[in-house]
Amino acid sequence: MPHERTVDLCVADDGSVAVKPTVRLAKNKDMNDKDIPLANGRVLYQTLLTDEEYTVSKTTVRAGGETQWHFHTHVRDRFIVVQGILTVETKVGALIRRIQVSDHHAVEPGVVHHVRNETADDVIYIMIQSGGARDIVLTETESTA
Repeated sequence: MPHERTVDLCVADDGSVAVKPTVRLAKNKDMNDKDIPLANGRVLYQTLLTDEEYTVSKTTVRAGGETQWHFHTHVRDRFIVVQGILTVETKVGALIRRIQVSDHHAVEPGVVHHVRNETADDVIYIMIQSGGARDIVLTETESTA
């Protein structure tokens, strides 16, 4: 899948500058499950339905698995947990909010987030994405665990 690499420059109060690389994936309604950079040996995606307005996917997060920190430009994520307890972390400014979800949760466009499984069993959730073209913008934020 085509993507562009960019960097964000972060200037601290003391004047120091940090470079934070990001990868902005090309928007593509036909994004293949294997092309999703959040997928790895412990996070598995299966697209169930793709429409002009939304996409429905099944995600399995194996024990200890987690996605990279990322956000979506226009897409809202809705997680419906059907098995287990999913940990969702969101970052706004310097604040990282961490919640454990056993039913449903939504993440708005532009909110930096990732999911993880802190249990010994697989977590399975149905994800509904809507609001625009699917995209994933990777960021480099540290986990709180």
